[in-house]
Amino acid sequence: MAKKSITNQQITDAAYSLAEQYGMDGLNMRSVAERCGCSTQPIYLSFANAEQLERAVSDKIVNTYRNYIDREIASGKYPEYNAHVR
Repeated sequence: MAKKSITNQQITDAAYSLAEQYGMDGLNMRSVAERCGCSTQPIYLSFANAEQLERAVSDKIVNTYRNYIDREIASGKYPEYNAHVR
């Protein structure tokens, strides 16, 4: 059995980078493998299909956005939202 030398995190990070650059339409197993400097085999060992990889990238996008929003709110640069202001 082949030893996988690239981690799921490295694959997800490479796919995220491609999605940033080209959008989700530019994301495929071959382009991710090229970005990782490997064949597609390690990609398919980590993700059964492109949909699973896209899901991992989508989750990373959402988490990145949430972390950004949380940091901005915590910075105190913006006044609190008050729903009762007329």
